[in-house]
Amino acid sequence: MSNHISSLQNKVVKELLLLRDKRSARRRANCFSVEGCLEIQRALDSGFEIKELYYSESLLSEQSKSILRSVEAMAAVRITSLDDHVFRKLVVRENFDGLLAVFTYRIFTLSDLYDGQDPATFLAYENLEKPGNLGAALRSADGAGVRGVILTGNSLDPFGPNVIRASLGAIFSVPIVECSNEQLVRFCAEHGLDIYAASPCRDAIYYEKNFDNSCCFVLGSESRGLSSFWSEESSIEKISIPMIGTMDSLNVSVASAVLAYEAQRQRSR
Repeated sequence: MSNHISSLQNKVVKELLLLRDKRSARRRANCFSVEGCLEIQRALDSGFEIKELYYSESLLSEQSKSILRSVEAMAAVRITSLDDHVFRKLVVRENFDGLLAVFTYRIFTLSDLYDGQDPATFLAYENLEKPGNLGAALRSADGAGVRGVILTGNSLDPFGPNVIRASLGAIFSVPIVECSNEQLVRFCAEHGLDIYAASPCRDAIYYEKNFDNSCCFVLGSESRGLSSFWSEESSIEKISIPMIGTMDSLNVSVASAVLAYEAQRQRSR
């Protein structure tokens, strides 16, 4: 039999709110929360370890009920029912399907990403600021077969609720690594990856380059672009996506999709 929570003052509710809103709380607890049956199912399918499952009986969809039944068969998972008003307080989305789960982090390092055996594409983002952009970029990365996404600088937390929601669960199928710019450059050099920095100050237009070799595309923040670190690295080639209209740049998630799919297209010729 599951537990039940009816009060917003419950200690567990306060802990879940911290887990939802604070990166520091997620890192301290080594876990994060996931809303929605689509995202929860994709986390389960990708092998993420579920610790807790919360549900509101009256809000459950048929798919949510199916997930609840499957999780009930997992002996180590704590399952708790919530009053509707408690559940609504804990979630950020407006379309409810009655499920909220807590998963354990799966930590990847750069050395986990690549064995050097076949051509691979990586996407790196420096100082990324907007959850929606990272979520959309993860969906494109999954679609284009990107081997890993790398976050450098002061990028946002990839396991915040708005990133997970915007990714539609793609965050669970694409390994994510957080590191410094220097660590990324060293990793690429050690594994023979070409690095291309997306910049208006280009050495070449992206489709002029040959991406048959393994490569990493680096893109900057939405407001400032890439830092001077990348322009000062003489070994890194700068490429651009031509802008024909009046705008001077693409959304960062769109730009990375263009580059990743071009690499995929060239290798599939």
